[in-house]
Amino acid sequence: MAKPNSDMEGTICKNCQRAINDHLPEELEECVRILELQKLKDGDLT
Repeated sequence: MAKPNSDMEGTICKNCQRAINDHLPEELEECVRILELQKLKDGDLT
């Protein structure tokens, strides 16, 4: 299962605003993937 990272501060997912504990493992993986893509896009713009 994916571990919370800096984008997953506390227990609230920054992607979908739900508690990390409420995520199924595959949901958490998807949110982490989306946040990583957003981080890459943001990095390209700066």
